[in-house]
Amino acid sequence: MNETLRHNWAAALTAVLALLYLWVGLAAQGSDRALAVAGAILMLAALAVAPRSRPVAMVLLAVGALPLAAATWWSVITPLLMLLALVFGAFAVRDLSHPAAVPVADRHRMVTLQPTHDQPPPTRPASTPEGLRSPVDTPTRALISLALFNAVSAIGGGIGLVTGTLPVPTSLLARTPFDTYVVPGIFLAVVIGGSALVGALALLKRTRHSRSVSAAAGLIMVGWIAGETIIVGGFSWLQGLYLLTGLLVALGSRYLPVASPHASGRTSTTAEPVLSPDSAPRHGNPPVE
Repeated sequence: MNETLRHNWAAALTAVLALLYLWVGLAAQGSDRALAVAGAILMLAALAVAPRSRPVAMVLLAVGALPLAAATWWSVITPLLMLLALVFGAFAVRDLSHPAAVPVADRHRMVTLQPTHDQPPPTRPASTPEGLRSPVDTPTRALISLALFNAVSAIGGGIGLVTGTLPVPTSLLARTPFDTYVVPGIFLAVVIGGSALVGALALLKRTRHSRSVSAAAGLIMVGWIAGETIIVGGFSWLQGLYLLTGLLVALGSRYLPVASPHASGRTSTTAEPVLSPDSAPRHGNPPVE
């Protein structure tokens, strides 16, 4: 994936959240519809204004995201959408207002010089000290946030189904072998929410298989929504939201660069000389003077 797409990933994700606001608005009624549509327009305007004025972009982002969440504070989805829009939007505004001048690959590029008798051999930069890792980049933070969003929603929803605090009619279970939501709630919390939480932790720790674990968690969410839609026999915007977040986690984990720790787990803190082929020691008999 090229550097431009990586640098503007937060902006792309903010635009997706703005479209979700628009989707919610089209499904809502009355003032909620107006707030959602206006919020989507203002969030997209914030991305357009960000390269010219960062403060104005942040104001547009806040004015676009907050009213709908305030008007529907009793729901779970719109406050979470607002939080995601503000977090990813802030990253997007920062990146758009301060574009990277030099690609990362160019900043780390080194020129190997031919050593001479009067010049010591060039050195590699010192490795990362033991126990430290490189900072988590913006695409990885976005994936972690989405995975945590899925985890919190699934675990909270599962607890609500088991305890009965989430008002869902039992008529939806007519095509299932269950009479109550206890078993589906446990499955939602443990399997769906647990896998999303494990995926987020894997990305945070940047383990060797973090991409695969996170992608699997996203696919599990997609499978849950697909099965729920088929069994229940209907499709709502809420199911569409989690279908989208599951797809974003699965695809993002597969294609976005995710930093990983050093394979050995131990690194040196001192610089190491770089020897050219001509200056490397040769085995065999020494030259005759």
